[in-house]
Amino acid sequence: MFKNYLHITFRNITKNKGYSFIIIFGLALSLSLSLLITQMIYNFTRFDRFHDNKDRIYRLVTTRTGEKWTDDFATAPLPMASALTNSVPGIEASTMWTWGPGGNAIGCGKVFPFYTSFAGEDFFRLFSYKLKHGDPAVALRQPNSIVLTSEIASIFFGEDNPVGEILQFGKWGDYTITGVLEDTSRLKTHIDLRSMISVSTLPSFEKREMLTPRSDVWINIGSTFVYFMLEPGVSPQRIEDGANRLAADHIRDQKFAYRFWLQPLTGIVPGPDLRNSAGEVIPPAVIYILLAVALLVVLSAAFNYTNLSTAQALSRAREVGIRKVIGAKRYQIFLQ
Repeated sequence: MFKNYLHITFRNITKNKGYSFIIIFGLALSLSLSLLITQMIYNFTRFDRFHDNKDRIYRLVTTRTGEKWTDDFATAPLPMASALTNSVPGIEASTMWTWGPGGNAIGCGKVFPFYTSFAGEDFFRLFSYKLKHGDPAVALRQPNSIVLTSEIASIFFGEDNPVGEILQFGKWGDYTITGVLEDTSRLKTHIDLRSMISVSTLPSFEKREMLTPRSDVWINIGSTFVYFMLEPGVSPQRIEDGANRLAADHIRDQKFAYRFWLQPLTGIVPGPDLRNSAGEVIPPAVIYILLAVALLVVLSAAFNYTNLSTAQALSRAREVGIRKVIGAKRYQIFLQ
C-alpha cells in the first residue's frame, strides 16, 4: 500500500509540475529561512555564556538624570570598583576594564601598531578567558605589565613563549609581557578584547597628564566598565544600595543626579542599548522582530500550501469518488 502511495504521489508531481514546484520550493525556502533566523537568534543569546561564574557576575550601570533627559551608561566611575568591594559585604571580587593607549610598539626587532586597554588585577578571576602563556592570577598585578592577544603576540614573537620579554611602546614606556591570551575570535563576548595593561600603570600616566584623570575621579563616568562577582546568595539590591550611598558621598554635581544599578552579565547581550557600550549591542527588540519574521515566513508558506492543496483537491474529485466506491477509508483518502 505504501508503495502504491509513492507511485501515485510521483505521478501527481510529474502531472502537475508547476503546482508541485510552487509547493515544494515554497516550503523548502520558508523552512530554510526560518532555520537560518532561528540560528541567528540562538547565536545572539549565547554571548558570555562560557564564563564559569556567569550567573554571579554583574556590570555596574550608571543612570544620569538631568533637567530634560535621562541617560543610561554602560560605564561607571573607576574608583567605584575598589570602594564598593571594600565597604559592602557580599562581593567576592571586582575588576574593571577601560580603553588604553595605542601606537607603534617594538618587540623582538619588529614594529607594529596596535591599541590596548587597562584591566584590573582580578580580571581573569571574574572572566574565564584562557591564557596560552602566563599565570592569570598574577598577570595583571604589577605596574607596566601587559597581556597580549594571540594575534599581536604572533606578530612580534611567532609561536615562541614571550612571557618575560619587553615590549617598547614609545612615549607610553616599556612593558613586561606577563601573558598571552588564547585565540578569542570564536568566543561570544560583549567585551572588545584587546591587549591589556595592568590598571596599576594608569596613575603614572595621569600624573604626567598623558591621559584624562579617572583613577580617583568619581565624576568621570564615561570610560570605565566596572564588574562585580557576588558571593552565592547575595542580592544585587544590596550592592546597588551600597553603590548609591557611595555616590552620594563622593559625587558632587549640580547639573545631574546619579543612580547606579547592576546588570547581569548574561543580560548585556541581548540587552538594552546603553551609551558607551563596547562590543556587540543587540536590543531585545531585534530578537522579537526576527522571531516574528520567522513565524510569518512559515505561516505564509503554510497558507500558500493550504490554498493550493484545496484548489488541487477539486481536480481530483473523480479519483476520490472512485476510491470511495471501491472501499477506501477516510484516513486513506486523506493520506493520499
